Amino acid sequence: MTLHARGYRPHEHGLDGRGPRFLPILAQGYRDAVRGKAFRRLTLVFLIALVFHCVTLYVVPEFLLKRVSGFSGPSELLRTTVASYVQTMSPLVPLLALFVGAGLVAEDLRTRALPLYLVRALTPVDYWLGKLLIPVSVIATSYVAPLLFLVLFGVLLRPSDEILGFAAEQGRLTVAVLAHGLLTGLTYGSLMLLVSTLAGRRIGALLLGAAVVYGGEMLRVTLGRQSIPGRDYWRALALPSDLRVVFNEIAGIPPRWAGWSPRVAFALVAVGVVIVVGALVVLRRARSVEVTS
Repeated sequence: MTLHARGYRPHEHGLDGRGPRFLPILAQGYRDAVRGKAFRRLTLVFLIALVFHCVTLYVVPEFLLKRVSGFSGPSELLRTTVASYVQTMSPLVPLLALFVGAGLVAEDLRTRALPLYLVRALTPVDYWLGKLLIPVSVIATSYVAPLLFLVLFGVLLRPSDEILGFAAEQGRLTVAVLAHGLLTGLTYGSLMLLVSTLAGRRIGALLLGAAVVYGGEMLRVTLGRQSIPGRDYWRALALPSDLRVVFNEIAGIPPRWAGWSPRVAFALVAVGVVIVVGALVVLRRARSVEVTS
């Protein structure tokens, strides 16, 4: 199946050098991702979870906050609710990335379409960036946007004379959501490109990606409290937990089950390794088939 047959013709204007050259790849990949049934069903789950957490914010009267241990006021309730959304939905984010990203490079390798990109005015960096931004943009619309809406909804629930002051208090929480969203998109996007390149087939990439993400979580739970050498390294293999730990650290949320969770430094190293290795592997593979005039 050629590049033209896969439908890139409507986006060719981005290949002429007058604009960002990765846009045709991103445009086509995003269009393919959002029209699938798996994407729509998973997005519905994220929206249902958002509605549930919005209702939680709405129905909990302020006078009850003083009766609940650990809640010092509306800001604490909003921060805890956002953290609950992150905790609840973070296992589903890699599943979304798997369905979207497993075939991004594998399908190009299988159909031998990769050289058709690089014979045009595209470089390996353009190819990598266009592919990476597909899962990043999908995660942004399905996961990060509901998180930001949840923060906004919590702010708008305050009386009109308190909205501006309350919004200013949520600066740290907003930064935590944005940083968490960026790291989540880059981490899972890079992981999907990595496994898609290594596996060479969509089904193989699905299995390998699921093994890395959910196998890491199983190792964390199994080895979390055992006194074994290097247990901090084993805990850091769980990417969803790494990303939650970073979010909690930035948002100022005390860690739960600290004995089972990775340390922040190890979590950041694990996330950074995935992003860097994913980029290097894809760029190397693209350069191996690059056609120069």
